[in-house]
Amino acid sequence: MAFEKRQWFALLILILGGIGTGLLLGGDFAGLYHYGPYPGYGYACLTCVYNSSLSLTAIIIGATLLALQAIFALNELIPNRFIKPNLASLIMILGIAAAGIIVAGGVSFAVEYEAYEWWFEGGFYVGLVASIVNVVLSILLIQATRK
Repeated sequence: MAFEKRQWFALLILILGGIGTGLLLGGDFAGLYHYGPYPGYGYACLTCVYNSSLSLTAIIIGATLLALQAIFALNELIPNRFIKPNLASLIMILGIAAAGIIVAGGVSFAVEYEAYEWWFEGGFYVGLVASIVNVVLSILLIQATRK
């Protein structure tokens, strides 16, 4: 059984959604170096101390949106869909929302810890890139299902 073009796009969305979810939940979102009597590194992640007011929310919501993209892409791959309508446009909307919330979390971290040397980590970059690439792939999936 050969894959159709739309199934390849759905498979890529599934893989990127899974990787983005895993790194947002399991990896570091951002980091900082603080000076003072006890200098050292600090990180923002799901279980870390140095989360800003929005970065922890961005990690949780961004990972949830990427996981939903992966689930909806899985729906496109199986022969008997468990959700009948075409969900490619919903995948695109979820990708735009995930990218927006991840950027908002990054900006929140940067503003809250502007007095320190800070940087973004893999969770931020992979989550952002996965959501943007999934938007492009969902547009290609929409075009492939129309033909």
